[in-house]
Amino acid sequence: MNPILTEPKTEWQRDQTRYRDFLVAFQKYLFSFGESATIDLVGIAFPPIAFGEDIAFPEKVHFYNCTFHGDLLVKNVRHRQPLRVQECRFMGEVRIENSAFASMDQLENTFESEVHWSDLTFEGEVYCSYHVCKEKMYMTDVTFRDQADFDSIFLQKGCEIRDIDGLEHLHWGGLLCAYDTDVCQWEDRETYIQNFRKEDDPDILLIELARKVKKRFPEASSRVVTRLIETTNEWSCYFFLEYFAEETNRLLRQKNYREADVQLLFFQKLIAEGNDEVRSILDVAYVENLMWDFDDKQRTEAWKHIPDRIKDRYEKIWRSYARKG
Repeated sequence: MNPILTEPKTEWQRDQTRYRDFLVAFQKYLFSFGESATIDLVGIAFPPIAFGEDIAFPEKVHFYNCTFHGDLLVKNVRHRQPLRVQECRFMGEVRIENSAFASMDQLENTFESEVHWSDLTFEGEVYCSYHVCKEKMYMTDVTFRDQADFDSIFLQKGCEIRDIDGLEHLHWGGLLCAYDTDVCQWEDRETYIQNFRKEDDPDILLIELARKVKKRFPEASSRVVTRLIETTNEWSCYFFLEYFAEETNRLLRQKNYREADVQLLFFQKLIAEGNDEVRSILDVAYVENLMWDFDDKQRTEAWKHIPDRIKDRYEKIWRSYARKG
């Protein structure tokens, strides 16, 4: 690898000539393989960089385990080949503007600052999965012409969605947001949900259930999110609800029945007011996981505090498992 690609960040910041030298050398390096070559960039530390302005964007390039130490701008790019960005860390703001892509895979990336997508067209499939976004994500005037899956995305400050063309292709297959109780903000929310997914679709119901729980129990929800991030990469609303059951279990183990009762009664209310789909989700994600790994004494004590409607569903679930066993 060309040594200039791994120079310390301080060199780029201190010496603008050196920074320009980096861009020239990097561009020369990329295109030295010929226009048709597929290039895998692995473990490279980038200075602040503007693809499409400071430097051309090669057609066949993939980024693996790279760190972008400053702001990243991708502008006026027409990319006709698949683009993959995996296990990269973006320390500054990321802006992708006025560009078109054939297809894109983004996997297991971490964004420390805001992410902006605006005036973009994706001709092929888009798959974004297992991202951590520590600031807000904005998606404005974006066109999806093929399937676009956003799966298991942790949005610490939420996101805003505006002016999307191709809503029928856009699918949030798992969305977790720690602090923004609205999870997502978009124009004409009801129309968005109607176009995005049918009313009883489990993904939409999961998001709505998670929103209600986070709004009612913000401190407990923050603990659950922290545990999710530390122990698993399944950052979806389903796993949020499943881990929330363990939060209730923690209170029951500690015999903190005052707080446990509040949580249990809240979930009983969700079950009572929900349709069959909601009850099915809560059965699997929450009810089934109550008193998990309790010994006989703990279970006997905790059982006294389980509301009747949850008791009934809990017994039916485990009786069914016993018959199958």
